[in-house]
Amino acid sequence: MKRTVFFGICFVLVCPALSIANEAGKYKKFYEVNLHENYPPATELQAKIDADKDYDKGYDYTWNIGKKFKAAFRRIIKSYGLSEKRLKTPTEDVILEAIKMMPPGSYPYIGPFMHTVPGMSPKVLNYPGIKETKNQFPERIAPELQHIEDIEFLSPALYWVLMPEVWQTYGYTSEFPQNRPPRPKVQYNPQFYENLNQYADLRAYIPKTRKLLPHKIDPLSRRTINPGPHSPLTAPDALAVAQTFKGISALNKDFQTFLKIMQATKMLNLWEDEQNPGFPVSPLIKDMANPCRRLIQKFRIIGEERKLAAIAAEQGFTLDEWGYTCDKTVKAHRAANMSQSTAAAISAYRKGLLDKSVSRLSPNLARANYALMQGLIEMYDAPLPDVAAVIRNRREMDDSFRRINNMLIFHPLDGID
Repeated sequence: MKRTVFFGICFVLVCPALSIANEAGKYKKFYEVNLHENYPPATELQAKIDADKDYDKGYDYTWNIGKKFKAAFRRIIKSYGLSEKRLKTPTEDVILEAIKMMPPGSYPYIGPFMHTVPGMSPKVLNYPGIKETKNQFPERIAPELQHIEDIEFLSPALYWVLMPEVWQTYGYTSEFPQNRPPRPKVQYNPQFYENLNQYADLRAYIPKTRKLLPHKIDPLSRRTINPGPHSPLTAPDALAVAQTFKGISALNKDFQTFLKIMQATKMLNLWEDEQNPGFPVSPLIKDMANPCRRLIQKFRIIGEERKLAAIAAEQGFTLDEWGYTCDKTVKAHRAANMSQSTAAAISAYRKGLLDKSVSRLSPNLARANYALMQGLIEMYDAPLPDVAAVIRNRREMDDSFRRINNMLIFHPLDGID
């Protein structure tokens, strides 16, 4: 199910018919995080939020909705009976964009159901190819279902199962990776290891006896001095980051700090929207791409960074060093647990294999979806040595992420798998 949902997202979250290689740099820079950004004072940002008339502050939180009937709602409801303009449903454009991306051969399997949905937009129902399917039973039926009696009485909501292309026996689809058979089991042969021992001392690879043998110092077995954005990640670095999660999770129990971070999130998003007006970057995906450094930014906006710095100092990090190392650890942990379908989809996107299928998108929607997909790539952007450092202590790392429920306060740390 996860594989199907993710590939559905991948068909939408891509750029228009421009080259992926040429367009990637335009979107990558919007996910960079500058820990020393010169932000305006928090009071100035809060004043902008208060002055925004389109922002209803009565709906900040679900427990503060209020009991008064809003005058704005009354004006909107009253205008329904006075307006001669066609009311546009919120999902109309989304449904039309999805229909345009689908092959016309699939219309007979979705059109009859759309004609039965109450409140469906007339513009959708009159779309060429959908309009002709009203009360029509599909002509092409999958071979697996042809023997069923009275199948024409099937609910229109299930017509999609009649399409032969949804059945695995119909043919190979390049969108879904094929399952590979497991590696064959090799019978244990003692003579093989006796011959191998003549060329290398196998005791050097046994954890209990490894320290007894002379060996060179592995630079990846020690902490990195003054880690930065481009320094390597070692296994001790990743474990040190995992130790800080417990202290940061304790900050989440401080309700006042939690509310301040939520307010800082609004301030940060407002300021970034002013710097890049109209650019469709999802704040949630941007937080997931670099969750640790984004958390530092929000603490600095409200002037509470000392609380975070004290937790990082317990493991020998400065606040900036912790931000860089933590983001690398999170990305490497995601990459180490990446499914085959996620890796195949990201690879296909980077190679531009999906350009043709998204050329039908409107420019604005394609631009927004491309930016979102670039953010998903940033979530898994980890070099192989960083992934190996996390795998060295997989059990400890998995336990530390599980203890905080894969949430750094309210920044998600897990991926889309």
